[in-house]
Amino acid sequence: QTFCTMQPTGFLFLLLGLFAFGAELALTSGRPEFCHLPPDTGPCKAYMPRYFYNPKSNRCEEFIYGGCRGNKNNFKTFKSCHYSCVGKWGEGKRE
Repeated sequence: QTFCTMQPTGFLFLLLGLFAFGAELALTSGRPEFCHLPPDTGPCKAYMPRYFYNPKSNRCEEFIYGGCRGNKNNFKTFKSCHYSCVGKWGEGKRE
């Protein structure tokens, strides 16, 4: 039985292409992947001011976190956001 119809060389080129694309993204931004996630308030209803990194502005910006779930682009302080996602990659400033 044959489960894969792609030729081995085609599969190899596909893997190499995906690897090269991923490497290019890593080289262009250098930031951890979670820094590119959108702010996520989560399903809970607390009112907790937090910071997220906004790749469009290259700054850490405030948002309101609901207190549960969400994602890793969620920092208690501007300083921790800046250190994690702006830091050595840019000079985003707090307004």
